[in-house]
Amino acid sequence: MKILIHRNALQCHIDSWIDIQVLYMPSITHFHATGLSLSDKGTIDETTSCPKAKLNSIEAKDIPLFLPSSICNLTTCNAKLLEVEWSLCLVQANDVLKECHSHIHLRHQLLCFKAQQIRRQSLNTCAQKTIQAVEDRLILSHEKYCCAQ
Repeated sequence: MKILIHRNALQCHIDSWIDIQVLYMPSITHFHATGLSLSDKGTIDETTSCPKAKLNSIEAKDIPLFLPSSICNLTTCNAKLLEVEWSLCLVQANDVLKECHSHIHLRHQLLCFKAQQIRRQSLNTCAQKTIQAVEDRLILSHEKYCCAQ
């Protein structure tokens, strides 16, 4: 049930984005109307260098957002929009770097505590699970940074 609620909320946000996007980038209407996708490999038409339609996808996660940086080589795009997208990516990357730093610091502290204080096998196993959870969050933060970059 929660997944359905989140999917519907995502779909509403995407619909709002598309409405706003049409105001600032009128040339994008053609891309949305034909259901074109830039993210899939193999969907670029080699003769026209334009993306092909993704006909069988109706999920919100598969709807392309057509950010200015992804379409600037296909249609005209306002330089101010590119600057805004760049600044948003820069802020996101900085936030994720801080997140990575805190995960690395927490992992270091946990490893030091484990080495100094934990002696029994059951406590060692529990500490190792906690360290692994922090490591998993660090990996996710790194992936977010790569996307922002």
